Amino acid sequence: MAGLIDQIRRLLEEDSKKKTKKASATGKAYSVDEEVIHVGTESENAIRSSVIECVPTGLADLDLIMAKDQKGVYGLPTGKQLEISGSESVGKSTLVYHLIRAWQNYFGEKALVHISETESSLDWHRMSAFGVNTEAVLWSQPEYIENGFGIWRKVLRWATDLGARPLLIWDSIGMASAKASMEADDSKSGGMIGEARAIARGLRKITGVNGKAGGTIIWVNHLMANPNAMWGKKTTTPGGKKLRHACNVRLEMTRVGKAKDGEEDIGIITSIQTVKNKLYRPNLRVDELPLYYESGFDPSKALLLALLRKEIAKKLPKGIIKFSVKDKEYETRISAFDEFLYGKPKLARKLYRMATGAKGIDLWNS
Repeated sequence: MAGLIDQIRRLLEEDSKKKTKKASATGKAYSVDEEVIHVGTESENAIRSSVIECVPTGLADLDLIMAKDQKGVYGLPTGKQLEISGSESVGKSTLVYHLIRAWQNYFGEKALVHISETESSLDWHRMSAFGVNTEAVLWSQPEYIENGFGIWRKVLRWATDLGARPLLIWDSIGMASAKASMEADDSKSGGMIGEARAIARGLRKITGVNGKAGGTIIWVNHLMANPNAMWGKKTTTPGGKKLRHACNVRLEMTRVGKAKDGEEDIGIITSIQTVKNKLYRPNLRVDELPLYYESGFDPSKALLLALLRKEIAKKLPKGIIKFSVKDKEYETRISAFDEFLYGKPKLARKLYRMATGAKGIDLWNS
């Protein structure tokens, strides 16, 4: 087998020399990417297109259901596409704010964040309160889907030229319209079919470029009734099948209750499930994760869920959990886990690393 591959490498090298010589003789430019063939994983493109990095989100149990890289670290995968769907007021935009903060903390000055918003729902004050550096966030309000993809191609080009790591977010793609739908009668525009076709064309132009740039694309989407569903799942997401196929991970958020302080509502309880995952195990779920109106998702509860999922912590009778770190045992009430951890940043970092493999994560500033 090795002998055959070596012969193919020589043929590729000879072919490249011939095309370069022909291009110089005719005066026409020759791009090596036009008909390039790579051998195995020896090229930079092949390495870039795999999950080479996972960005820890600060929500440990969410990390565990998304992806795992070659270093054994769980989190938000780079070079891939992610869909976050759910009904209204379930926390989709809030989750996006947490992911932006995690991206900025992880990549620092190399983080290039762009948000395309079609709902006019960006809450800059809330985003800043969650720890996002809003001064370093680019944003646009594209009139059409085609405009949005054109902007993203420009941002990806900047990222490639500057060595930045792009995070592209569309909130929400379900509200975006194709140019044909906006300028023509509904009877001629094709309705949702027009949007799906525009998204499919755009995806063909940016998917490969995003993979090479090592960026991540996040699509925020709605859940809507599926009128054609006779059995099985009664809901679907706008954007067509192409978008669902393009996303490596699809998360669906559901509201399962209210977070209360006595009689006062202080937030909601959410559930996050992977309805598709090509990078790790599918059909995993984060159960009963609190989302507080003032501070967002509860990182200590997410860490507790991760410790239980990985069997690092064990439940005991009377609502007690027990776990050990470097032969030192700890016990605390489940309801007081956040109070137990607060003021113990070193212990929280150790527990986060034990659960997700990520080093140096400050639970309240990740």
